[in-house]
Amino acid sequence: MAWSSHIPPQAENYVSELLRPFRVDVRVSRARRTKTGDFRPGKRGHQISVNGNLNEFHFLWVLVHEIAHLHVYETYRQRVAPHGPEWKQTFQNLMWPLTEVEYVPQELRAHWQRHLRKPKASTFSDPTLVQAFRVYDEEDDVTTVSMLLEGQEFELPGGRRFRRGPKQRTRYKCQEISSGRWFLVPGLAPIVS
Repeated sequence: MAWSSHIPPQAENYVSELLRPFRVDVRVSRARRTKTGDFRPGKRGHQISVNGNLNEFHFLWVLVHEIAHLHVYETYRQRVAPHGPEWKQTFQNLMWPLTEVEYVPQELRAHWQRHLRKPKASTFSDPTLVQAFRVYDEEDDVTTVSMLLEGQEFELPGGRRFRRGPKQRTRYKCQEISSGRWFLVPGLAPIVS
């Protein structure tokens, strides 16, 4: 399936223009638990992959994030940090036009603009942005760790069971049932039961 069917139709021309100067294969991949997208440089052409389970606005965000890596690689090769100042500036420059016109809903646009003032390497390090993306997910009845009461048991998608403990900034100190070990689990992590 083509990447263009995963983004808002009005953004297709803009993204196509960002990709046009480069030999790059954009792939829609299966859902991955550890990442939403990646960029891989290659001698015969580059590859970008984005998880196909993302809603159209989250997919667009991740795609432009990876295109920023492509632009930085073509400019600096491997002489700069993956999410260093060069990438941050490039990402801001590529994303900002998407916040100034009707590519995304107004509520989401405000979150994008706030995040772009100081972009982070991962969307998931900005809980308010993650919540803003979740509004547009097809599964709107997702239960997260932050919705549970302290002491309540839960299971993560990987099958591990925990007991929720106290909040520490954006994560919760949770005890794994099987081992008794403590882990910090993001409050926005979806749970199975």
